[in-house]
Amino acid sequence: MNTIDCNTVARTHSNVTSSHLRPRGAWIPKIVTRIRHGMQVARERRQLAALADHELKDIGLSRVDAMQEYERPFWDLPPRR
Repeated sequence: MNTIDCNTVARTHSNVTSSHLRPRGAWIPKIVTRIRHGMQVARERRQLAALADHELKDIGLSRVDAMQEYERPFWDLPPRR
């Protein structure tokens, strides 16, 4: 009759890192989410730049503020809310 040494099993299991347990391609949904977020922020920045000066004033921004935000690079994203 075969017996299983629990200590050997525990040591073997502890040597497996979490990266070995992740399925292949698990990073793809994260990339897709990041791209969608970037597209949304780019859309919002375009809309902000399109506002008239009196509309910007209503929300407490100047034309300079709006253009600085609009000109930020696409990879410069605010944290997710």
